Amino acid sequence: MRIGIIGGSFNPPHNLHKEMGLQVLKNNLVDKVIYVPTGDKYAKDGLLDGTFRLEMVRLMCQENELLEVSDYEIVRGASYTYETLDYFQALYPNDEIYFILSTDLILDIMNWKKPEYILSKYKLIGLKRKGVDGTLPEIYSRYPNSLKLYDFKMEELSSTIVRKRIKERKIEELKGKLDGKVLEYIESYSLYQ
Repeated sequence: MRIGIIGGSFNPPHNLHKEMGLQVLKNNLVDKVIYVPTGDKYAKDGLLDGTFRLEMVRLMCQENELLEVSDYEIVRGASYTYETLDYFQALYPNDEIYFILSTDLILDIMNWKKPEYILSKYKLIGLKRKGVDGTLPEIYSRYPNSLKLYDFKMEELSSTIVRKRIKERKIEELKGKLDGKVLEYIESYSLYQ
């Protein structure tokens, strides 16, 4: 089986996150997708408690059995990408692990912990993101089979914009940009206000 891992803060999870998983499934690049929200020790401003973020990702994925959610990084508190990928490889020793990420992260690979290790051991599925361009770092040329890039023409959306709209009480603008259950959850707990 080919298992795709999508990591991120999911602060909050929105339709672009879900669409990433759905597109790699639809295009038969993986057989299932596991979303892995980052732990609370991840250094990011305004990061909501992991319990809330994990539940929102679960709500986003609950109607598709090929989309799963893992609390690995939430329970652990923090994890480097290579540690998370190793964890899933150990959990699924007979399966192929793929890391699914967007262009901005692909270009930032030299800031990751152990990039050579990741590229030598795992395959990356890169999804092009509108407005993010650049030259691939030289490291990819040393691992020519490790990265495959795809352009699925997905609508651009960011969690930062979503949080801003919630704070401005412009919830109507978010309909169709977040799963309805996620939006209800945000409103019921008065998150991001």
